[in-house]
This record gives sequence, C-alpha cells and structure tokens, in this order.
Amino acid sequence: MLEKLTKARYFSRVTGAVNRLISERGESNAVSMADDVINNYRKLTKDQHLKFFYFFI
Repeated sequence: MLEKLTKARYFSRVTGAVNRLISERGESNAVSMADDVINNYRKLTKDQHLKFFYFFI
C-alpha cells in the first residue's frame, strides 16, 4: 500500500511541476522546473507515463 501511495505522489509531483513550468513567466527558474519535471517523470511507472501524457490533453 505504501508503494502505491508513493507512486501516486510521484504522479502528482510531475503534473504539478509541469503546471508550474507552463504557467510561470520568465526564464529564471525554467531550467530548474524542467529538471524537476524530468526527475519526477523518471520515477513514474510505464502505466503512469501513458497517464501523464493523457493528463495534458
């Protein structure tokens, strides 16, 4: 059960990071935010990768 919660947390983090990245103006933190997206995306399962892309459609 803990593993399931952890995976859900990764998904929440990556979608939140993407939302922050696309809503921020300016480039001062863009690289840091993009790095956060990539690091959290790598922690997702294969099923969550697909869910990630459908999330933003």
